[in-house]
Amino acid sequence: MYQPRGNITLVEALLFTHRRRGVSELTGTLMTIAVTLVAGTTVFSYVRSQANLSELALSQNVGGTLNLLQERFVVPLVSYTSNTVTIYIYNNGQATNKFTQIEVYGPTRSAMDIVYDTNYATVSTPASCR
Repeated sequence: MYQPRGNITLVEALLFTHRRRGVSELTGTLMTIAVTLVAGTTVFSYVRSQANLSELALSQNVGGTLNLLQERFVVPLVSYTSNTVTIYIYNNGQATNKFTQIEVYGPTRSAMDIVYDTNYATVSTPASCR
């Protein structure tokens, strides 16, 4: 056990050997600032990556919407006789349209498929026009 020397009492000796040793205020403040900076950097990085993903998704949606707005076509006139159907289609948009199939329904609501080519149209199941 510790033997006190000189005029030091046993209580003073115990207080001297068992004094609390803690972190100084400066060290505690610096540690708090460091933890705050690390947490802030982590949150900032996460939010920035999420913002980039949202920006990418928004740009893809806007691009799709712009393509839909550029594809404008109008059917101003449809005329038919007993054996022919004439459909006029005008493209008012900026995007080029390529029609692959047009469906025309007869009076019995049975569809006849018309496959459109650049030069002509082929009718698969013709129905009589009335």
